Amino acid sequence: MGDTRLVWAIFAPWIAASLAVLCLQGAQRVRGSVGRWLNIAALAVLCGGLLVEGPLLVSATGDAALLGLRLVAPPVSRVGLLAANASLLCAIFIVWAGSREDSAPAFRSSWAAVGACLVSGLLAASLLVAEPLVQVLCLFAAAIAISGVAMLQVPLSYVDDDNSRTLLALRTSAALKYLAISALGTGLLVIGTLIVLRYGLSLEDRGLLQIGLAVLSVGLVMRSGAMPFSAAFPDMVRAAPGVAVIALGAGVPATITLGLMLLSPVDFNSAHASSLAWLGAVGALLAGLRALYASQQIRGAQSDSRHHILVAMSVALSLGWALFGVFSGSRLGATGASLLAVNAALAVPLLVGSGAYRATNMRLSLLGTVVGALSLLGLPPLGGFGGTLMVAQAAVNLSGVWLAALLLGSLLVAGGWLGWASHAMPDAVMPQSNLRSMLASPIALLICTLIVAQLALFFLSGHWTS
Repeated sequence: MGDTRLVWAIFAPWIAASLAVLCLQGAQRVRGSVGRWLNIAALAVLCGGLLVEGPLLVSATGDAALLGLRLVAPPVSRVGLLAANASLLCAIFIVWAGSREDSAPAFRSSWAAVGACLVSGLLAASLLVAEPLVQVLCLFAAAIAISGVAMLQVPLSYVDDDNSRTLLALRTSAALKYLAISALGTGLLVIGTLIVLRYGLSLEDRGLLQIGLAVLSVGLVMRSGAMPFSAAFPDMVRAAPGVAVIALGAGVPATITLGLMLLSPVDFNSAHASSLAWLGAVGALLAGLRALYASQQIRGAQSDSRHHILVAMSVALSLGWALFGVFSGSRLGATGASLLAVNAALAVPLLVGSGAYRATNMRLSLLGTVVGALSLLGLPPLGGFGGTLMVAQAAVNLSGVWLAALLLGSLLVAGGWLGWASHAMPDAVMPQSNLRSMLASPIALLICTLIVAQLALFFLSGHWTS
C-alpha cells in the first residue's frame, strides 16, 4: 500500500489553509472577543499545518503513490522541505505581526499567511514526486501562488494615498517580474529535463547530454532568481516582507534542492557537468557588483531604501555559492549546497524581520541584520560557514579562478553592508524597548530565536565539515 504519511505531508498544509480561511471569514462577520479568538485559531491552524508536516516527513519510511505518481523521500528532499517550512513558519509570524500596521483589512493581509501553507504543499509535491517533469511544474505552481499572494495583499479599494499607491505598484511589479522569470526558467527546466531523459535512451550521444545539462542549468539559475535574474526580490523585500520570506526563504532552498535531485542521476565524470559551475561563480560576482553599486548610489537618509537591495543581493550571493556546489559535480559541493539552502531558510527571515523591527528597537534590529548578513556571507560562528567552506573546497578542486570570483563577490557584498552600516545609525536617540515590551513582540521573539538557530546550525554543520 505504501507509506501514506508522504501523501499527508502534501495535503496537511492545504487542509490547514482551508480551515484557516473559514476562521478568517468568521472573524470578519463576528466582532469583539469571538472575532479575536477566531483570528488566533486561524494562526494556530496555519502553524499546526506546517508543524505536522515535519514529523510526517521524518517518520516516513517507504514509498507511496498519489494519482499514479510515485512519492519518495530521499534525505535531500526531507532536509529541503524542513528548511523551507521553517522559513514559511517565520513568514506567517511576520505577516501576522505586520497586518496590524497594514492599510489593508486583516483578512486581505492574512492571505500571505494562508499562501505560506499553500506554497508548503506545492513544494512538498515538487520534492516528493519521483517524476522530474511533475516536480518542475509543481515548483512553477508555487511561483504562481507566491505571485498571486503578493498582488492580493493590498486591494485597489484601499489605495487612498501616495504611500499605498507606491506599495501597490511595487508589489504588483515584483509579482509580475517574479512570475515572468519563473515562467522562463521553468520552460528551460522542462526542455533540459526532456533532453536529459532522452539521453537515457541513447547513452552513446554525449553531445545530447551536454546540451540538456546546459539548458537545465540555465533554467535552474533563472528559476532560482540568481543574478542577473533577481529583479523581483528587492521590490518584494521592500513592499511585501512576508511574501519575500516565502519566495526567498522557502522558494530558493526548495529550488536548490530540486536542482540537486534533477542532476543527481547524471554521471558527472563522463558528462563534464562541472564545466557549468562557472554560472554560480558569475552570479555571486554580479551580486557583489550590484550590492556595491547600491552602496555608492544611495546615501544617508535613504539607507532604508538600500537595505532591501542588500538583502536581495546577499541572498543572491549565497545562491551563487550554492549553485556552484550544485554544478560542481562533487559530493562535497552538493552537501555544501544543501547546508547553504538550510541557512538561507533561517537567515532570510532574520534579515527581513530585523528590517521590519527597526522602528521599534534599533539595537535588536541592527543585531539581527548583522547576524543575518554575516551568515549569508559565510562567516563563523554562524550557520552559513559550514556550507561555504565545503563549496570553497569543491571550488579549489575545480579551479582557483572560480574560487577567487566567489570570494570577490562576497567581499563586494560585505563592502555594501559596511557602507549601509555607516549610515544606518541615526544621530537621534534610538528607540528602545524594555525587556517586558520586547518579549510581547512576536517579531522580537522571532529575531532572538533565529539568532540562536544560527549558532545551533553552525555547530550542527561541523559534523559534515569535520
